[in-house]
Amino acid sequence: MKKSNPYLYALLFLLIVLNLLLVYQNFSLKRALIKQDSPSAHRESHIPDLTLFSLNGEEVNLREIVTGEQSKPTLLVFFSPTDCGACLSERTIWEKVAQENMAKVLAIASHPDLGELKTWLKSADFSLPVLFDSTESAIEKLGIVATPLKVLTAPSGRVIWTDPARLTPEEKRNFWRDFGQALAMSN
Repeated sequence: MKKSNPYLYALLFLLIVLNLLLVYQNFSLKRALIKQDSPSAHRESHIPDLTLFSLNGEEVNLREIVTGEQSKPTLLVFFSPTDCGACLSERTIWEKVAQENMAKVLAIASHPDLGELKTWLKSADFSLPVLFDSTESAIEKLGIVATPLKVLTAPSGRVIWTDPARLTPEEKRNFWRDFGQALAMSN
C-alpha cells in the first residue's frame, strides 16, 4: 500500500485557496462594473468643468473640448495605461470609433507621472489624443470605480451613456450594438 504524500495535500489545499481568491476577485470586479454602469455611476448629468492637462503640460478644460464641436458627440475613454489589461485589450475598439469618425474620441489617462505616461504612449504606439489626469480629478468627479470606462456625451456635454470594460469577445462584439443605440440618442 502506498503512503500519502503530505506535500501533495498541502499543494492541493493551496490551489483550492488560490482558486477561491480568484473567484472572490472576479465577483468583486463584476460588482464594481455593475455599480459603475448604473445611472448613479456619474454624479453629473453633464461633463463637469474640469481642468486636465495636455501631453505638452497645457491646461485644458474638459467641458470646452466636449462642447467645442457642436455637431459631434464625444467618446471619453478613461483608462489607466500601465496597470489595466482590459484597457489595452479594448484599445482597438476606441481606435475604430475614431478612425470611422463616429464620434470624437478623447482618452483620459490616470497616471501620476507625465514623463512615464509619454514613454508608455510612445512604446504602445498609442494614436488617440490623450489628456493627463495626474490627480484622478476626473475619475473622482465622475464617480468612476474601475477602468476602462467609456462615456459618450452629446455635443452639449450631456452624458448619454457609460460603458464599462468589455472583457470577453462577445461583450466586445456587443459594444457596436450598444454604442450605435447610444449614438442615436446623442442627436
